[in-house]
Amino acid sequence: MILLNILLAAVLFYVILKWDVKSDLKKLNEGKLVKHGVEWVFRALLLSPTVLLLSLPFYLDSTLEIILKLSISAALTAFTFWELFDGLYNKGRNMPWRYNGSDEAHDASTDKFLKKYTAKQQAFIKLGLISISLIAYLIVKF
Repeated sequence: MILLNILLAAVLFYVILKWDVKSDLKKLNEGKLVKHGVEWVFRALLLSPTVLLLSLPFYLDSTLEIILKLSISAALTAFTFWELFDGLYNKGRNMPWRYNGSDEAHDASTDKFLKKYTAKQQAFIKLGLISISLIAYLIVKF
């Protein structure tokens, strides 16, 4: 059951990621403003079933254990989405994987944060967060 949940979560994650990258590239190509910072709430809502699938099953877990599973699953989903969305969106614009905006007021706060670091440091930050959340996920799930 756990592996089926993980598989379903991965498929849902992929569909949302692909749709989000394509829709933002379409906006960009139409000359519309892409507001990643504002749209994160919508992404979070779309990804919530993925988080829930990764967290299940709960069986006889305490409230604290359920919150822990949900939090770790959310972190894993968010950090992985952040890395893949940024890279795929940039590649769709013919930019390097680690390109972080153009210093405009509407740039996402994550882009503003990452601009302080080199591409290698950005990779270390993002992949480090994914690795930490994946290890925590594996410990909690198995």
